[in-house]
Amino acid sequence: MSKQQPPKDSFSFCKGLEVLCFGSLLVLFCILPTETCVRTINDPSPFGLFLTSSKERKTSWYSVFSYFVERKKHKHLYSGLLEYVRRVLGARQEFRNVFWSISLCFPFFLSELCCLFHSPWGIFQVFASTTLHLLYLLIPSLLQAILVCGNVNDPVERILSEGKPGFFLCRFARYLSWPGADWLPILLLYLPVELGVLPKFHKPLRLPWTLAMGTICLILNYDLLSSSEKTWKRAPYSWQLSTFDIEWSIAGLIVVAVFCNIIGWELGFVEWNPPKLSNWSLLSSIRWCALALTIFLSALPEEVLFRGIILNKLSNYFGETSWYWSLILSSVIFGLVHLKNPMDAFPVPNWRFALMATVAGLSYGWVYQQTHSIVASGLTHGLTNLIWRTFLWKKSSIKK
Repeated sequence: MSKQQPPKDSFSFCKGLEVLCFGSLLVLFCILPTETCVRTINDPSPFGLFLTSSKERKTSWYSVFSYFVERKKHKHLYSGLLEYVRRVLGARQEFRNVFWSISLCFPFFLSELCCLFHSPWGIFQVFASTTLHLLYLLIPSLLQAILVCGNVNDPVERILSEGKPGFFLCRFARYLSWPGADWLPILLLYLPVELGVLPKFHKPLRLPWTLAMGTICLILNYDLLSSSEKTWKRAPYSWQLSTFDIEWSIAGLIVVAVFCNIIGWELGFVEWNPPKLSNWSLLSSIRWCALALTIFLSALPEEVLFRGIILNKLSNYFGETSWYWSLILSSVIFGLVHLKNPMDAFPVPNWRFALMATVAGLSYGWVYQQTHSIVASGLTHGLTNLIWRTFLWKKSSIKK
């Protein structure tokens, strides 16, 4: 006996729901750098937590636990815990970013509800996938908040001196004092995207949920949004695209076109393969527009990670005088992650793709260093990929 297939109407509804929920994440990604959205993210008033009196300032472990005990006399213990968490959210932006990060799971949860209608184990599938994605966002963002708040020799001393309640969680920062610990949240957000380990039980469309949520989580937790009224400041991050930025983007594209074409032709990585205009139709135009949109949307998350975070962290390490080392190292890292990308004519490990990505990464990083604009380097990245996929894509010569 064959398995009973779900009704087509139900399948179409699930696809529509997933597109709608995923679209909400894309809209959020686009409006995130706007001044109104930045003010909302950095505003503590929605949490209703203003530390206005000295009585509200808990500055020792004894005060914290005595506060819970006092609450327990009148209400349950969880009321005191909830109140403390609310006070932390109201006092420190780093922990508010944790709250906003885990809220990104809500659209994913809604899209998973279709499992309830397609499997007798649907409730467990929804719970398992949502919980894993929630932990995927919670653990790195919480670690980053603890690292930022405890970025001194004695984190508890710093938090106590500020008279704010974040020290209760920042106590754990002493266990993250080893060199390189600040790279741990980045790896925890990047590796699940690269390895594809998080389950999606019922997804009629293969949409990059983990990539979208991880990118927005990086933007929130690594201060890629200004917390002041000067939202569009030049350094160290900018989301604008002025005439100056476009000029540098075009200059970067010319550099990529010259060097990557020379290297690509020598390696046999590219070949002249333009689309046939005789076979061009309205459907072909729609497909090309969809390809262009997909390429640009996938280029921005890579620029957020490799230029917005990795290049900036390396620049802080090497200093302004040795800017070229940070540019070279970030480009090499960018190239190495392309080793596992298969192509029609080149199997994994794709060292040709890695070499080409390293050379292109030098140009993207150069554009970013000149403009400090993630959008500018993303424009160079997107145009490079679009031209490559449209005119220079090497097809496999093996006949099937």
